[in-house]
Amino acid sequence: MTVPSISCPSCGFTMQPVWYREKELDAHGIPTGRTYKACSCLLCEACGHRETVDNSFDESYK
Repeated sequence: MTVPSISCPSCGFTMQPVWYREKELDAHGIPTGRTYKACSCLLCEACGHRETVDNSFDESYK
């Protein structure tokens, strides 16, 4: 997935996504073996400003 270039509101540098992998669980909480790559937030590496994002940055299960 291509993440759009978003400028930091504090300093103007480009914010970078912070990625993590999440396991899919079935209705009983048992892992199915599938995972997806999700973005928890956007982080400015210059000043440390953090922006929360919704799931529109997340990839689908694989």
